[in-house]
Amino acid sequence: MFKSKIFKTISVISLCLIMVFLSSCFDSEKGKKDKISIVCTAFSQYDFVKEIVGEKSEKFDIKYLFENGADVHSFETDVGFNVKIQILNSDLFIYNGGESDSWAKNILEDKSMNKDCVKVSLISALDEKRLLMSNHDEHEHSHEDDHKDKYDEHVWLSIENAISICYEIKNAIVTLDETNKSYYEENTEKYCSKLNSLHEEAISSFSKFENPFVVVADRYPFVYFFNDYNIRCTAAFSGCTSETEATYENVVKLCKAVEENSLKYILVLEKSNASISSAVVSSSPRKLEILTINSLQSVSREEIEDGISYYSVMKNNIETVKKALVTSE
Repeated sequence: MFKSKIFKTISVISLCLIMVFLSSCFDSEKGKKDKISIVCTAFSQYDFVKEIVGEKSEKFDIKYLFENGADVHSFETDVGFNVKIQILNSDLFIYNGGESDSWAKNILEDKSMNKDCVKVSLISALDEKRLLMSNHDEHEHSHEDDHKDKYDEHVWLSIENAISICYEIKNAIVTLDETNKSYYEENTEKYCSKLNSLHEEAISSFSKFENPFVVVADRYPFVYFFNDYNIRCTAAFSGCTSETEATYENVVKLCKAVEENSLKYILVLEKSNASISSAVVSSSPRKLEILTINSLQSVSREEIEDGISYYSVMKNNIETVKKALVTSE
């Protein structure tokens, strides 16, 4: 009898706790649904969104999928359940649309996808004339292939492209919150004007170099950046291949490019393992220094909290490349 009463008491308490827990979950979920959900697959997209929504950010639940600092190219095809749910329930899904985002395209075909979700693909947002192939040697780019999947996907590394992308994202946000249309338009204009000034500054700076040339002893996501400023380049690899070790012939090619162009510096990407650049430095008869440029492919939450932004990184990249263009002659 006594045990029975204890059991009943425990059961009632447990039931109450479960009801409180479920109630809090529903309240939490309701709070989230009251906000406009935006999911971004890359930092540049996330940063553009933050700039556009500005002080209206409380109206949005903005997710950046790679805030753990993982490289976008290393994302598993079999995405986690939580990530998939976030995308399926989102009001706005922004993705790059290139080869590395094939996993995203599979999710978009899911029948449980929010039918009202607005989708923005960066590559599809751009005029095809702005798209380039990954071939890095002397900018021998071609538009012969009609499939956009074949184009280099690092479109955000062109400031001109970034401006077009910002307007596309702004349009998507306005469809979800027309009440604040003028506010988002004003923010976009201010930010894009700032980006355009940086672009014009870069044009002016790089135009002072005769036949500018750089060596990238690494993967090569900067095809758009160098194309915008007519900078020739030889890199260890085309695009962002999964290869990390250069062949003997490849190192010789880079060393030859360094010698022929009287370079004092070679470039590597952020978080480079430095194996290729070290081989070039040790093999070259010249005294070389290694400079780092940031492709914004692996930005962590800690870096965001420290204040990293698309604008600051691109400004630093411009200064770094300017330094790299100074030859020993």
